[in-house]
Amino acid sequence: MPPVTDVSARISAALNQLPAVAVDSQAVVSGLGGVDLVVAASVCGHRVGLVVEVKPFGYPRDVAVAIHQLRSYLEAQADPDAVPLIYAPRLSPTSRAILREQGIGYLDDDGNVFLRLPWACYWIDKPAKDQPDRGPGQRLFSGRAAQVTHALLLDAHRSWHLDDLAVRANVAPGTAYKVCRAMEDRQWMQRSGRGPATTRLLLEPGAMLDAWVTTHSLGRYQARHYHGWAQNRHELLRHLASALDSADVDYALTLSTGAQLVAPHLSLNDHSWVLIPQIQAETADRVATDQKLHRVEQGGVITLLISNQNSATMFRSREAAVWVASPVQLYLDLMVWPQRGKEQAQHLRAERLPF
Repeated sequence: MPPVTDVSARISAALNQLPAVAVDSQAVVSGLGGVDLVVAASVCGHRVGLVVEVKPFGYPRDVAVAIHQLRSYLEAQADPDAVPLIYAPRLSPTSRAILREQGIGYLDDDGNVFLRLPWACYWIDKPAKDQPDRGPGQRLFSGRAAQVTHALLLDAHRSWHLDDLAVRANVAPGTAYKVCRAMEDRQWMQRSGRGPATTRLLLEPGAMLDAWVTTHSLGRYQARHYHGWAQNRHELLRHLASALDSADVDYALTLSTGAQLVAPHLSLNDHSWVLIPQIQAETADRVATDQKLHRVEQGGVITLLISNQNSATMFRSREAAVWVASPVQLYLDLMVWPQRGKEQAQHLRAERLPF
C-alpha cells in the first residue's frame, strides 16, 4: 500500500467528487494517537474536520481495530465537530455494513463511500469487481482452499485442530493454516488455545456459505449432454451410475437429481445431472458410450458436468446405491440454477445445513 501521504491525495480526490463537498488544499498527516490524517473540508457549506484512519486491508478484523483507534482519538480530543472516516484500498461488504451500523464514514478505491453528517448523508455502493483478494491468505472458494472451506462447512460446529482439518480436506497443513487465517481476518472463525492445543471454530458458517454462492456459477462446468432410449429414464441413470462405479469414476449426482435423494421437495425431473472430475472426463465419456448413450449438442436425458475443482466431488456420500454430492455442493449448484433451483436450495438448507 502507498504511504499515507500518497493516500491523502486519493482521499481528497474521492471527496471532491461528491456533490457539495470541497476539500481544503491541505490534507495533514497528524501522527497523533494512531490516527493518520485530519482533512479539513466543506460539506454543503458547513466546515468539518475528517479524522481518517488508513488501513492496508479492509476486513472486519482490520475495521474493528480502526474503529477503536478513531474513538480513542476523538475521546482524547473532545472535538464534537470531528467526523471519523476509515480508508482502505478495498472494504469488504461485511466491513462496510459494520461501519454504517457504527456511524463511521468510509472510502475505498472501488468507489464505495459512506459519510453521515447531521445535515447530509452520502452512501455509494459499487458492484463487486471480479478481482483476486488483495488481503492475506488466498481465495477461499476455489482450488485447494475450497477443499478446506468445504470441509469446515460440512462439520460447521466442530472445533478443529489444524492437522485434523488438513487431513479431512486432503491439503497440506500450510494450506489449511492460510485459509483459516483468511477466515479469521473476515471474523468468520475464532481461534482458541496456544501451540499444539490450538483449535479453530467457525463463527459465521452461514455468511461463509452465502459468500461462496456469490462466486459460484454453473458456467464453470463443462457440460456434456447425452441421449438414450429406455422405458424408465431413472433406470437409465442407475445403469450409468453402476458402470461409473465399476470404472472407478468419482461421480456425484447434483442439482435436482441429487437433492431429491437427500431432501425431497419438488417433483422429480426427467433430466439427470452428474458431476464428474475433469481428470476422469474421458473415462466417463467412454462409460456413457458403452451404456448406449449418444452425445448431443443440448437437451438429452443426462448431462455430465465436468468440474476442475476437486472439492465438487470429494465430499460425496452414498445414497440409495448411488453417489450424491455433499449438501454444500448441492446447495451451491441449486442456488445458481435458473430452473426453480433456489426454492429447492432453500429447502435443502433448512433440512441439511442448519446455518
